[in-house]
Amino acid sequence: MHRFFRGGLAVLGATVLSGCYTYVPVENPAPMTPVRITVPITNAAQNPNRAPETYTMEGIVVSAGDSLVMATESRTEMGAFREVVRVDTVRVATRSLTGLDAKVFSTQRSIGLGVLVAGGTAALVSGILSVTTGGDGGEPGGPGNESQIRIDPIFRSLLQALFR
Repeated sequence: MHRFFRGGLAVLGATVLSGCYTYVPVENPAPMTPVRITVPITNAAQNPNRAPETYTMEGIVVSAGDSLVMATESRTEMGAFREVVRVDTVRVATRSLTGLDAKVFSTQRSIGLGVLVAGGTAALVSGILSVTTGGDGGEPGGPGNESQIRIDPIFRSLLQALFR
């Protein structure tokens, strides 16, 4: 039972560490919050019948008030083995923002991804085992049945342990 419990914890830990994130609209983000902002691009040739073009950038909030100060990072690859990382500080007036969203961890999406990966893995293992053991099962007690593993009860107990 300990081995199964540790395996379940490993799967849960991997799901949390590689979890999914979502963006939630905020009014006044706290410092050190990862955010995504959207600002309109203004130019001389604007079409009044079309929505203005926008630019989206991501970064970490340094301070927020009448203007939002955000630290951003951009990467440029120079050849095969050289990469230039540029860290900038951007200041934008909050009244000019068309979108301000905070990046937050999404528990539902992460659990869904974990269940999907576990189900895919179980289906893959089941398919491999059915190919290596003959697939049809034959008669009970017949040749080839002693190496079959029942995946269904294992997967069902894993789901029950996660959703208790």
